[in-house]
Amino acid sequence: MMPSIHLRLLLAVTLALVAFLGLGSFALDKAFSDSLERAAEERLLGYVYALLGAAKTDTEGRMRLPGSLPDPRFSNPDSGLYAWVLGEDGNYRWHSLSMVGRPVKPLEVVKAGSHSFSYEESAGGSFYLLVFGLLWEDDAGKELSYSFAIAENDAAIQAQVSTFRESLLVWLGGVSVILLMLQGLVLSWGLRPLRQVSSGLKRIESG
Repeated sequence: MMPSIHLRLLLAVTLALVAFLGLGSFALDKAFSDSLERAAEERLLGYVYALLGAAKTDTEGRMRLPGSLPDPRFSNPDSGLYAWVLGEDGNYRWHSLSMVGRPVKPLEVVKAGSHSFSYEESAGGSFYLLVFGLLWEDDAGKELSYSFAIAENDAAIQAQVSTFRESLLVWLGGVSVILLMLQGLVLSWGLRPLRQVSSGLKRIESG
């Protein structure tokens, strides 16, 4: 009888521990991934502001971007960081040198001063995309709309997630083994009085 009770309690506690650690690891993984995505959104928005800082005006006061940008990744083909701008009802199109050989993706309309952030998957790879809407007034007082797009390959973020998951697996695995050993000792100690009672009953039954 005692081995049966001990095994049942050990099984129940083990299942509860596995469920708790599983939910805990899922929550930690989700929180870490979300923090990386928020950081990526802020980083891409910073690139938009850098583009705006580099923008010039032509003879009519319309916004124009230079051929090269300070960040070298915008100038290296297929670097993993891309930028393009569409505006003036389709009359103005600009893209960074890193996009050479890549198609310019049409952009959703975003309200001026706001932005959208999304995760995109395509044949060319997976990346995070931020689209920023802007209104620019030319010398004639006409408001011109522009859409700024910054895309960054997700390779660096996925590498960080993989490293975090490996560390999480090692630490949780070690903690799980220690907790299982401790709970086995605690159950053995807690059931000792019952084992003594069971032994006494057997002696009584045997006379």
